[in-house]
Amino acid sequence: MKKSIAVQRNSMCRAIRQRLLTACQFCASLIMALTLALGSQASFAEASLQERVRKNLSALTPHWLGSPDTRSYAKLIVARYQQQPQHAESIGDLLLDNPWPQYSAMFSQYIQYRLLADSGYWCANAHSDVYPELAAYLLWLQGDLINTEVTLGGMATEVCAARPVAVAALPTSSVNSAKLLTALEPALRRFQQRFGLDVNGTLDQASVAALRQGAAWAAQRLRINLLRMAELDAALGQRYLIANIPAFEVSVYERYEEVLRLKAIVGKSSRQTPQFSSELSSLVLNPGWNIPPKIVYRDLIPKQIKQSDYLSARNIAVYADWSSQNRIDPASIDWLALRGNFPYRMKQAPGPSNALGKVKFVTPNNRAIYLHDTNARNLFDRSNRALSSGCVRLQQPERLARYVLASQYTDAEIDELLNSNITRTVKVRETLPVHYVYWTSWVDNDGILQHRQDIYGLDSQSHDSRPLTPRSTLAFETVQPRHPTVTKSS
Repeated sequence: MKKSIAVQRNSMCRAIRQRLLTACQFCASLIMALTLALGSQASFAEASLQERVRKNLSALTPHWLGSPDTRSYAKLIVARYQQQPQHAESIGDLLLDNPWPQYSAMFSQYIQYRLLADSGYWCANAHSDVYPELAAYLLWLQGDLINTEVTLGGMATEVCAARPVAVAALPTSSVNSAKLLTALEPALRRFQQRFGLDVNGTLDQASVAALRQGAAWAAQRLRINLLRMAELDAALGQRYLIANIPAFEVSVYERYEEVLRLKAIVGKSSRQTPQFSSELSSLVLNPGWNIPPKIVYRDLIPKQIKQSDYLSARNIAVYADWSSQNRIDPASIDWLALRGNFPYRMKQAPGPSNALGKVKFVTPNNRAIYLHDTNARNLFDRSNRALSSGCVRLQQPERLARYVLASQYTDAEIDELLNSNITRTVKVRETLPVHYVYWTSWVDNDGILQHRQDIYGLDSQSHDSRPLTPRSTLAFETVQPRHPTVTKSS
């Protein structure tokens, strides 16, 4: 019995001594940690940031890195921004944590092209000519050329599959250049599609110019457009319409997924479509067109002077003023004498020749800008569709009409409305947020990076030095028309 008690006492003493030792070790470790933290607080914060970035990088591996050391990759990212703490602290969140998938995908592309530019693998104007071997390499770097499609001239495919090489190390020509160029056709078509070029599968002048831009150009482009997208983030809802001006496209999204896409015609460079937000509140079926004075002066008067029946041939009537219904005979007006203020009102009647087509989508704003049909449908075949006076023309407007009216009419009722020749305004029960945006680069619904021409030169004018942040807000602008009877068209 005594022996059992002694054993228990010794066991308790050992346990107490062990706990005291553990406590002392913990205190010593805590003191050391506090000392280190005081001496290297910045390094600790940087390491934490690197770890957060590293975890997020697992889903963002650029194809040309194969299986990268994500820890080293994270260090590269953080090192670039370590002198900008406000910027750096948001990097980990921006990679994957932003709830807008398109924005997160854009940011991952930005990081990849930034690192590609810094690596020296792809610089603009590295050669005076984009020969087939160089074209193959640049197409491969961007993911348009699949390794199994061709061998890259004098450079073994296995080398490319492992890690990119400097452009300067590429062979400048080979006996198989013509054969290689033929084999590149599928990759060139993918590249041309992504850049909004004529898709012909040849190494034409426009494709060469796009290939020569360089990774630094792409990274800067992505940064500019990320800042533009971040401004919209707060305004996006469950459903919204994006009219992307440089893309010549209008898309409708539900919960960030594209459900409808239409070709569009936007304002020419001299009559640019502005960037703003509104909402689609109503439709006008078989609309008449009250022609704005600017279009009257710029377009119609010169044409009427050259051709005396120009207005009447297009069912355009002239009225005494904006409130009058008294029509004026165009032949009684001295068109050459008109200067300054235009005293009359011009209105084009509904019908086949009407510039607004069969339907107009009202998005209230003080710029007289809206979406509408057109009577010049052949223009949608062009690749560059900056052709209007500011409004956005749609190739298949009836599809958008069916979408916005689906909750308040049956299919048969919508058919009846669209087929009628009666002018009618239909209020939209569930208004649709509309954003007229200027995105020259974006990631589409399939995760493919798209680039388009900077048709208004806004990218080159951008000197925005703001850091990229997960959330940036822009007031959701809904403004009333400047004059309810004035409507602009293209």
